[in-house]
Amino acid sequence: MKRRFLTRGVVVLGGARTPIGSFLGSLRGVPPARLATAAAAGALQRSGIAPSEIQNCVVGQALTAGQGREAHRQAMSSAGLAPSAPIYRVDSGCASGLKAVTLAAASISLGEVHLALATGVESTSTAPHLLLKTREGGYPLGDGALIDSLVLDGLIDARSGSYLAHVPSFLGFRLLFLVSLQHADAAASRLGITRAACDGYAVESFKRAADAMSQGLFRLEGLRPVSTISPEVPTRIEGFSAALPQLQEHTTRARQQQQKVQQRGSVLHEDEEVGRLQLDRVASARPVFGSTGLLTPENSFKLGDGAAAVVLGAEEETRGRGLRPIAKILSFADAAGDSADLAGASEEALKRALRLAGLQRASLCQTTVNTHGGAISLGHPMGMTGTRMLLSLICALRARELTYGCAVISNGGDSATAVVVEAV
Repeated sequence: MKRRFLTRGVVVLGGARTPIGSFLGSLRGVPPARLATAAAAGALQRSGIAPSEIQNCVVGQALTAGQGREAHRQAMSSAGLAPSAPIYRVDSGCASGLKAVTLAAASISLGEVHLALATGVESTSTAPHLLLKTREGGYPLGDGALIDSLVLDGLIDARSGSYLAHVPSFLGFRLLFLVSLQHADAAASRLGITRAACDGYAVESFKRAADAMSQGLFRLEGLRPVSTISPEVPTRIEGFSAALPQLQEHTTRARQQQQKVQQRGSVLHEDEEVGRLQLDRVASARPVFGSTGLLTPENSFKLGDGAAAVVLGAEEETRGRGLRPIAKILSFADAAGDSADLAGASEEALKRALRLAGLQRASLCQTTVNTHGGAISLGHPMGMTGTRMLLSLICALRARELTYGCAVISNGGDSATAVVVEAV
């Protein structure tokens, strides 16, 4: 029997997201702040809420190196939020976007605010490389290492890190399988899952995403097209233009190229990864971990770029204004455990969230999980995925005239977050 977990009812008034760009794909030059602005502005517009009404905003993001101070606040200010609105960022790895939702919901349930915005964003393509140790004395002798912040800050288990020597070179630039996938591979083996089952699920994920795209179901999620044009190139480089004329010439050429792109009107309208699956490569793809491993570049998640946002409100106040919510948040929960047991934390978070909502877990099968595809076929911008999952879940429930659903995601390490919703 359903029971009340939140002391004050919290509803989802609406949401929106950008298309997901493939890693180093069409959105490779778009800064995450611009992606977050697009998603937040779209969510506010679809919810019927003025940006100035938002009283609290939480942004989930895992990678922030080189983006400037409080880039999350810059993004939300560009979306129109008032200077007085508290805006803060949460980093919970792959669960960042869903954790942003639970923190925003908690602020409403506790009576702190009655309108909040939760946003998840990531640009894996713009994550910089780092030259460490230069500030503490540099490199007086010998070589230095260029560190990939995408790996260091987003994909590595800081307690081990030993896997780096085992990442195969054939993975190229489309995908990085790191500790989380190594744990997933081991967990799948323990559960008796076969390579054929992994391949079959991946193919089915792409099929579901392609079907949803062809039926226009992703438009229900409020897709906001994103211009793929990089920020404008300056016409003058202070301190260098006079001394190095070739830099000015290079800048001029870059501007000319930018004008050509503008004339073409390059805009990403749909998720980019969906059409990239090559069926003939699925069964023949080499395992990542050993000759008998289960996971391959074809049947595992793909990195990506994008943002998603949802507007949350106090149930009584929003209904009093005549606003029509799309879902109600019934409960949420976190769980943690051994980082080697990647599935264990997700399972425990799911159980806790369902128990707090007073619901029984129905029999889960492939037909009820990720019905419109998931990170394998759509891509996995780490900070975005949790928010995108919740929005996709709500839209899928409403499209099928179903009532209850749960979004659950691991943080890529030893923890997980789950949210239970009721479509309305």
